[in-house]
Amino acid sequence: MKRRILLLLAPISVAVLIWSCGGAQPCGLFCPAGGAPNVPLDKVVDIHYCDGRNRTYRLGFDGCTSEMVADPNKNESCLQCAPPNVRRLPFISFFPGGSFNLLAVPSSFRFSIDPSEAMLFSADYGMPVVNYRDWTGMVVGSGTVSAVAADGTWLDASPPALSQAFTGTYTVHFNNIDASGQYILVGTATMEAYGREPPDSDGDGVPDYMDCAPYDPSWSSCGGGGGGDDGGGCDPACIMY
Repeated sequence: MKRRILLLLAPISVAVLIWSCGGAQPCGLFCPAGGAPNVPLDKVVDIHYCDGRNRTYRLGFDGCTSEMVADPNKNESCLQCAPPNVRRLPFISFFPGGSFNLLAVPSSFRFSIDPSEAMLFSADYGMPVVNYRDWTGMVVGSGTVSAVAADGTWLDASPPALSQAFTGTYTVHFNNIDASGQYILVGTATMEAYGREPPDSDGDGVPDYMDCAPYDPSWSSCGGGGGGDDGGGCDPACIMY
């Protein structure tokens, strides 16, 4: 009986050991606005941790976030040393505006923000950081900021290298740098790019990067089916064979 108990406890002990050595741990669900609806998904919360970290998190539809983490191995803590600051991300427009041609990318974009917004562009502690992301959320590259308006209402930034980019929607994240050298998310902008369609080797209407069988037009997803009717896309679990 004693041996059986020890055998039963062993997996639990291993699991606890793995959890304790797994680095950053979640701080739990956090609803700084009392769970108020965030239907436009434009609200964020600024967190000032007692360990010196300043972080900004997006809030979900329910006005909550579960992204807050702390790594005890780095002396990080979930404790907050200032009231959370909930704010709305402003709309940021860009010139030339609307969309741009991937075959003739401008050398610089001008991004503008309404002067009535609570947070504006700032170069007080260094030039803002501009990151461009594709439709999957992956960072395509960063743009160099060459100028920031004295009143914080606009900045000029170069595009990243887009020679391998394809037609689609891109988002731009703008971060100010605070006195401690950390990033503060100011806002986001959406850009439409055209001029270079992604390759579709088998001609089934599903781009290679979304096609589980890029050279077989008879099917494109794990469920089979041909063409673009199945929506494309791959479930990694079903192509592990």
